[in-house]
Amino acid sequence: MTTMIVILAALAALLSGWAFFNVYRSRQWIEEIQHELAQLAPTEGMPAETGPPTLECVIRLRDPLEVAEKESKLAWTVTGIAPNLVTREVYRQVREESLVMLARREIDADVLVRVR
Repeated sequence: MTTMIVILAALAALLSGWAFFNVYRSRQWIEEIQHELAQLAPTEGMPAETGPPTLECVIRLRDPLEVAEKESKLAWTVTGIAPNLVTREVYRQVREESLVMLARREIDADVLVRVR
């Protein structure tokens, strides 16, 4: 009986050591990834900061599929098959219409669509 308890205690100690090692390695791995992301974030797709911060206007459509269905009679059929494609097309059209409206008012602006 004592031998069995000693074996179980040794097995528990080995499993605990293995678990702690995996947790330690996971934390190191997460820190490495966060460090790499911190190095990539300012350079990829972001303009270099040359002055004071600027304000941006963000337009987020609450239900782009509903907008598509209001604007097109065909959209309700395509929405069931490819909702991401319809959403992308709605945002593209909103971008184009915004550019036209701003150009009509002689406002120089960049209108970007970003995926998060």
